[in-house]
Amino acid sequence: MPEDLETPFFWALALAIAFPVVSVTLAEVALRLQRAGRPLAAPVGLVRDLILPALAALVLLTKVIGWQFAATPVRLVQTVFWLFVVNAALSFLNAVLFAGARKGTWQEKMPRLFVDMTRGLIVLICLAVVLSVVWGQDLGKMVAALGVGSLVFGLALQEPVGNFFNGIMLMMERPIGLGDWVKIGDNVGKVVESNWRSVHLRTRDNNLVVVPNSMLAKGMFINFTGSSPLHKESVRLHFSCDDPPNKVKLVLLEAARRTSGVVSDPPPKVRLHDFGESRIEYEVKLPTLDFANVKDLADEFRTLVWYAARREGLTMPYPIHTHLVVPQSTDKLEEPSFSPDTLNAFPHLGLSGADGPGNLSGGTLRQYARGEQVVKEGQRLHGLHLIVAGKVVLSASNGAGHDVEIARLERGEFFGEKSILASAPSDATVTALEDLEVLVLDSASVSKLIEQTPYFSQQIGGVMESRRRALQKFRAGQYLPPDRRRG
Repeated sequence: MPEDLETPFFWALALAIAFPVVSVTLAEVALRLQRAGRPLAAPVGLVRDLILPALAALVLLTKVIGWQFAATPVRLVQTVFWLFVVNAALSFLNAVLFAGARKGTWQEKMPRLFVDMTRGLIVLICLAVVLSVVWGQDLGKMVAALGVGSLVFGLALQEPVGNFFNGIMLMMERPIGLGDWVKIGDNVGKVVESNWRSVHLRTRDNNLVVVPNSMLAKGMFINFTGSSPLHKESVRLHFSCDDPPNKVKLVLLEAARRTSGVVSDPPPKVRLHDFGESRIEYEVKLPTLDFANVKDLADEFRTLVWYAARREGLTMPYPIHTHLVVPQSTDKLEEPSFSPDTLNAFPHLGLSGADGPGNLSGGTLRQYARGEQVVKEGQRLHGLHLIVAGKVVLSASNGAGHDVEIARLERGEFFGEKSILASAPSDATVTALEDLEVLVLDSASVSKLIEQTPYFSQQIGGVMESRRRALQKFRAGQYLPPDRRRG
C-alpha cells in the first residue's frame, strides 16, 4: 500500500465514510430479515451494534492515534472485540442450526443443557486464546494455578457441581424429556424445563416443582409417557362374591368402552385380581393417550360402573374395618321397582288416573349417568322407555359418519317404541343429557297397555309415524330442524 494511504488522515477519512455506510447497510439488512421473520436478524444486529463499533475503536486507536497493539487500552479493545465476535458467531450458529427447527429433527430434540454447555466451552476456549495472543499469558502456568484454586473452590461448590454433572449424565442417557409426565417421589407432573441444575415439573394443580438433578441421579422415578404416549390407567373395584365374575367383567368392559378418552387399540382389559373375605377385587386397565386427564377418565369410568351395576343388579359391598361394623346383607342390589304412582308422570299418554291401566308387571326403573348412551343406533331394543326424570337427545349417523341431532325428549315422553315390533333395531342413538331415570316396559307390558288404553295406542302410533317420516327426510339429506319436544 502506498505510504500516503498509511497516513492517519487517510484512516480517519476512511473511518468517517465507511463506518456510517456499513452501519446503515447492516441496519437495513437486519430490518428486512426481522420483517421476514428470519432468525438471522439477531446475529446481523449484533454485528452492527457490537462488532462494528469495537472494530472502529480499534482502527481509531491504532491507525489514527497511532498507539501500539501492546498498549493496554488497545489490548482491552481487542479483548472486547474478540468477545463480541465470538458472541455473534454463536448467535449465527444458533440461528442456522436451532432457531425454527422442525419438529422431530435432531436440532429440535437437542437438550438445552447440551447447547448451553457447548456455548460455555467455546467461550472458555476463545477466552484462553485471547489471553494467550492478546495479553501474552502462559496458559500452562495459568492451568496449574487454577488447579490448586479449583480444589478449594470445588469443595465449596460440591452440591452445585454435582448437580451439573448429574445433569450431564441425564442429558446423555435422556430418560426424561420436555413434555414427559413423570413421578418423582410423591410428585406427578409434566416436565416443562430441564437445565444443568434441576428439572421443573408442572403438576395437575398447576404447581411448579423443582427437583435437583442429584435427586434424579440417586433416586427412582417413573416416566409415564417417555417411550410411548399410551398409558394404561389401573382402576380396582370390588363386587360381591355372589356376582358371577364373567357377568361383572362384561359390565366393567362395557363401561370402559363408553368412557371418554379410552382408546380401542389396544382394548381395555378386565382381570379378577383377588378374593377377599366377602368380596372379589377386579382390576381394569384403561388405555389412553391423554395422561394429563387420567383422573377425570377414572372418575367417569367409576361413575358409569355405578349406574351399570344398578341396572344389572350387581352388588358393590362396603369395605369392612375392624373398628367399624357394617351390616352385611346377602340380598342382591336389584333395580328399583316402580309403583303405580310412577305412571302419573305420563298423564298425556292416558297412563294415570281412573282411565289408566291396571297393575303392570315386567316394568323396571333404570338409571343412567349424564352423557351415557342408553341405546345405540342399530342396537336391538329391549322395551319401551318412558322418561321419569331427566332429558335425552336422539341422534342419527349421516353419510359422513357424524352423529346429527334429531330430537330431544324430556320427562313424560318416551323412546324405543319400535320394541313393539319383534327384534326391531333402533333407528337412532339415545344419549342422556343429564342423570336419567326411565321406566322400561317389556313387550308384554306394552301390549297390555295398548289393549287396555286405546288413547295410549293412538299416541304411540302417531309418534312412530312422525319419527319415521323425520328419519326418512334425514336419510334423504333434507334439512330438518329438530323438534325438541316430540321428535
